[in-house]
Amino acid sequence: RIREAAQRAAPVLAMHHSQTAIERRAGSDPLTALPNRPAAEQTLRRLCAQAGRAISPMAAVMLGIDQPPKLKADRERALSVVSRRLTELARASDYIARFDTHTFLVLAPDTDREGGLELAEKLRREFELMGPESEGRLTASLGVAALPMDALAPDDLLRQADRALAVAKALGGNRVQAAESTLAP
Repeated sequence: RIREAAQRAAPVLAMHHSQTAIERRAGSDPLTALPNRPAAEQTLRRLCAQAGRAISPMAAVMLGIDQPPKLKADRERALSVVSRRLTELARASDYIARFDTHTFLVLAPDTDREGGLELAEKLRREFELMGPESEGRLTASLGVAALPMDALAPDDLLRQADRALAVAKALGGNRVQAAESTLAP
């Protein structure tokens, strides 16, 4: 019986594995229809190179949902709401991606750290005012880092924004935190 069950499950598991690989290569998140992490990392490298050539700043804003809903259906609804709202609030030049399970990335070209902080605060306020009806408020913590003030390379920019997000969450959430620059003035 075990062998028979395994034989029946094998094609289903193979199809699921293939579908996951196709989605990853496709570059989009199936739930939110936003670009996924690999696509975001590729775009980040391209935007950083453009910012370097144009000698213009670029802000990275990492947004993490505070206390995601426990039930899968509620969590998926919250993620869909966040992705839709981010798309509505962002400028046409901004790039938005679902970066991790409950984390989104906004890349804002031609935006310095102060502009990134303003964008992040605008997003924080918007999410604080809305939320799934059954869940009440939906809050988010945001970390902001910018080229060239906080980092000079794409990976360092992400690391700085992620650290700032971690600090915002550690300080109680529902707040915006700027990166602590490791670059000398």
